[in-house]
Amino acid sequence: MPLVYDWLKVYGESIRRIIGENYSEYSGEELLSIATQTNVLNQIANLETYPVVRSRLHAGKLHLHAWVYEIETGRILAYDVKQNQFVPLEQEPFPVPDLLAIINPS
Repeated sequence: MPLVYDWLKVYGESIRRIIGENYSEYSGEELLSIATQTNVLNQIANLETYPVVRSRLHAGKLHLHAWVYEIETGRILAYDVKQNQFVPLEQEPFPVPDLLAIINPS
């Protein structure tokens, strides 16, 4: 698992720095939620650096969504660019693909 370790080392440090600089007044579950959401946004930003992803984004052939799944509640939060925050997925205006249809086409 050296690749996972390297990934966690690089991105873990980045998240710690962002949290330390911007959210030092938070703790516990609230800090964990902020760290999780920050990590998701960083991963989206990282994906956007790949040329194939960037070209498809610019061509309108790809859309990235930042989602967080809350295990305790079963709720999915989606990042809303206009509100600059994560909101419950059911509040988002964009259509959600029918994943079952994609996985098991008739």
